[in-house]
Formats: sequence, structure tokens, C-alpha cells
Amino acid sequence: MFYNCGRKIKVKTGEQSQTVNICTSDNIHGKYEYVVRFRPPISSVESIVTQPFDSIEDLVRHLETTCRGVLETRPREYSRSTTHADVKKIHPLLEGLEAIYEGCRRARDRDGLFRQVFQTVRQNWTRAREVDRWPTASNWVLRVQRDFTFDATGHLEKQLQKQIAICLENEGWGNDVPTASGLVNSGGR
Repeated sequence: MFYNCGRKIKVKTGEQSQTVNICTSDNIHGKYEYVVRFRPPISSVESIVTQPFDSIEDLVRHLETTCRGVLETRPREYSRSTTHADVKKIHPLLEGLEAIYEGCRRARDRDGLFRQVFQTVRQNWTRAREVDRWPTASNWVLRVQRDFTFDATGHLEKQLQKQIAICLENEGWGNDVPTASGLVNSGGR
């Protein structure tokens, strides 16, 4: 554990990547305001995070630009027009798209729109997912989900379909196809 600008900084090194995890101002281990990832790990990261910087933002900017780290988690920024009630309605993967669409409506040339949307969703996914969480190989694979909520008063046809799939599992039947397992953290659904 290191300290810089009054913040706890944890460096976690794996075989293929390394993260610099910078705590929030509360300095509670596990609550990170910034996470910067390096692929492959760099040997000098400990000496870098202990250098004097004027602010945490300067340290993060240095890790991104000079050291070529990828910023995966950062503080969320909301526009002035977005109220706290509206923020709860926006899925984490879609944050920032409204501004792109507004700019697109005024622009004559819309080349690059798809690239902008893709990059924004990609950055949002990188920021919203848990540090060591990656999509699983079980996505888009037909499987039998044995547990489901029985409801005596509703969705009887759906419940019957699930029961049939359970009974005919050995004949290639299934009742569940996960599509987003591991894409975002548990709060992003």
C-alpha cells in the first residue's frame, strides 16, 4: 500500500496485467475512485506512484499518458441538466450517448458517429465493470436452468416451458441463454 496526495494507493500485479487502485478520499480499502490498468505489467509503477504530484488527477494523467495505462474507473461526471433522479434511470453502458446524439443532430456530416458511440460504450463498460470481472464463455450458450420462481397465478406457459426443458435436457433442450454474464458489475443491470 502506498500513499500520494493523501490517498491510499494499492498496486495489484498479475501475470498478464497490473492495476493501480486509488482509494476515494475516505481512504477505505476496496473503494476506488480511479483504477488504471497496465498490460503487460510495468516494473517501475511503485516508484511512479510515490513521486510527488500536485493532485491525484495529475498522477492519473501521468499514468495514462506517460506510462500508457488504461483508465478503467474514474469519478462519474454528470451534466448540469441531469438531475439525481435521472441518473438512476441511465444504464452505466449508455452514459454519455445523449450528448453524442445531440451533437449529431446539429452536424451535417455524421461520419464517425458509430465509432463515437462504440468508443463511449466501450469506455463505459471498462469503467462500470468490476476490476477482475470479464465476460464469461457461458454467454450465448443454450443451457438448462433448473431453478426458477414458481408462480401459481401467472406466467404458467413460461413455467411449463421451463419444466419441459428440464425434463428433456438429455435430448438437447434448454431453457436459458445467458447473454451478458460478466459484462458489468452487479449494480449495472
